[in-house]
Amino acid sequence: IRLLSPMTLDGKRLLIIGGATAEAVDDIRLLTNRSSGKMAVALAVAAYENGAAVDIWYGNATEPVPPFINLTPFTGTQDLLTLARQKSVNAYDGIIVCAAIANYIPDRVKGKIPSGRPELILTCHPAPKVLDVLRKSAPSVPLIAFKAEEKKAQLRRKTQQLIARYQLQGAVGNTLTAFGAQDTEILILPRKGKAVWKKGTKPILAKEILNTFERFFVR
Repeated sequence: IRLLSPMTLDGKRLLIIGGATAEAVDDIRLLTNRSSGKMAVALAVAAYENGAAVDIWYGNATEPVPPFINLTPFTGTQDLLTLARQKSVNAYDGIIVCAAIANYIPDRVKGKIPSGRPELILTCHPAPKVLDVLRKSAPSVPLIAFKAEEKKAQLRRKTQQLIARYQLQGAVGNTLTAFGAQDTEILILPRKGKAVWKKGTKPILAKEILNTFERFFVR
């Protein structure tokens, strides 16, 4: 497929960040979410098929990553922050962040929380923002991110706010029904240009996302 494609991303390096963060509660328990990693893998495959050299930083997820994609695993938000600070992210031609990253991190308990308690209360604190670190580490690299909201009515406004806050070239909005699903509906929103809603399977939507934003990657 790669050999027969238009190779519109030939010679370009892309970073896809996907899957879920998993934050330690104690030495054996984790707090995570339902992200399957399907969209991240679909984006990585679509970019590879169009000629790009693709790296994927991949968290807690069920979708397998093909062997032709360069994989770097991560577990929690701190792992992602370390990668963003230590890797040469400024060398990429584009970064797409579709990972489901924790908004809150539990205060970790040493050892194992014993069973048999009548109730268990977890104390959490706000997680640092990975997009902040990526934008500071790679100020000139085109950056695309995803925004998930419970209600479709709020999605466009929240996605526009995400673009403005992190100086993104664009963003993709989706509702919570997208988590783990094969088919979904997304809002593709460039910083400058027309917003569009698209429905379909995640491999099809991944190609739509790349078609919209690849002009930033081939500057």
